[in-house]
Amino acid sequence: SSSAASSVVFGHSFQAVPSIGVTMQNSQSGDYFSLQNITTTGFDVQCFTSAGAPISRNIGWAAHGYGRGGT
Repeated sequence: SSSAASSVVFGHSFQAVPSIGVTMQNSQSGDYFSLQNITTTGFDVQCFTSAGAPISRNIGWAAHGYGRGGT
């Protein structure tokens, strides 16, 4: 992800808002991430240093949910 929030769009929408799992693959001690705007079609993720400064990190994610939506 870039230092700005990154948007993830699912290949297919879900019928209900899914659970999201995220890992940072090149994090430093104290780094953390924030998920926002989780919907049936995607979510936003932003990574931060332990001091709260936005940073660029590689992430892996998985979405687990119910059904396939209409789009």
